[in-house]
Amino acid sequence: MHTSSTLKTKEDAMIYQCKVCRQTFMCTATVELLQQHVDNKHKGKGYKDCFEYTYVAAPHLTTVWEGAHRAHAALGTEAKKGFPKDLDIEEFATKEEAYEYIKKKVEYLDDDGITFIDTDHVDSS
Repeated sequence: MHTSSTLKTKEDAMIYQCKVCRQTFMCTATVELLQQHVDNKHKGKGYKDCFEYTYVAAPHLTTVWEGAHRAHAALGTEAKKGFPKDLDIEEFATKEEAYEYIKKKVEYLDDDGITFIDTDHVDSS
C-alpha cells in the first residue's frame, strides 16, 4: 500500500503534460524548462502547441494573466510559495472561468473592466 500512496503523490505533483508527446513535468517546472522541452523535442512548434497555460485571476487588481509565471512576475511572488492567500488570487483552466471569478468577487464589474495580460501583449477586454 505504501508504494501505491507514493505513486499517487508523484502523479499529483506532475501537472504539466506535453500535448504532443505526453511527457509530464512537475508542478514546479519553470516556463523556461517547458520552453526548452518545446525547442529541443518539437522543433517548429510553439509553447501553446505543447502546453496549456493556466489563467490567474487577481480580483483586487481586476486582472487576469495568461500563465502563472507572468502573474508571479507581476506580483513579485515565487511559484514555490504560491500567491498571497489574503488576496483571493486563484488559478483556472480557462480565461472565461477566471473572468467569472473576478466578476463574482467584484460585483460591479463586467468583462470590459478586467485587464487581460496574455503571453503576447496586454489587452483590456
